[in-house]
Amino acid sequence: MFKFNLILFFVVLSLADVAFSQNMKEDIRKVNLVYDKNDKISMDIIYNAYETYESSRIADTYVGSMKRNGKNYYSKILDIETVYTDKYALVINKEKKQLIVNNPIMFNNSNVTMVDVDESFNSYSEVKEKTETATQKVYYFKVKKNIITNVSAFDIYINKETFFVEKAVIYYAHELKSNPNDANEKYKKPRLEIVFNNININPTFEAGFFDYNSYITAKGTEFKLTDTYKDYNLSNQVFNLKK
Repeated sequence: MFKFNLILFFVVLSLADVAFSQNMKEDIRKVNLVYDKNDKISMDIIYNAYETYESSRIADTYVGSMKRNGKNYYSKILDIETVYTDKYALVINKEKKQLIVNNPIMFNNSNVTMVDVDESFNSYSEVKEKTETATQKVYYFKVKKNIITNVSAFDIYINKETFFVEKAVIYYAHELKSNPNDANEKYKKPRLEIVFNNININPTFEAGFFDYNSYITAKGTEFKLTDTYKDYNLSNQVFNLKK
């Protein structure tokens, strides 16, 4: 089975020097706005991996989630959880029983939007509208060949009424094997479909859900694991921390 190196897919798109319709540009701005104006968001995420661009058979499925409360952010995929607070960024790997503490990643609301019209990286050779579904608008983005990335192109599916992105399809640039140990298997370019379900703009979070003290106790740049994680290996990667 394919084992992609996955992170939560929130893509920042660059639309500079690319021909696109005014309607598309306005849709993208509406996507930004809906994420910007909602300080609290939660959603479930399903990652479906396919062996080729055209394959209809799912090779592997991963389940995850995302939650945000203001500048606090949480995501989960498989056995890996990430928690971002104003003081620390935490990565909790339950399979390997490892907890990593790092410097905070400062998010503003627009950092969790799917697209950003105003940021210009000139990365795309083609941007176009694809056939709409009954409830979604679909846009295709092709990455320029001179851009070093694992992604060749991707689609985004935008809900026509809410303007939340409900699906993203990633077309990988490099060929992979589903079973690296099979000498007879051919390399193929896979795709990954990411579906965002149960989008909630008024979620209720348990008290302390985003509190780093649930995972570690901190004294300056020294950390100790809480009792819940006492059997984990602690990795301190904090640097230049302001006390």
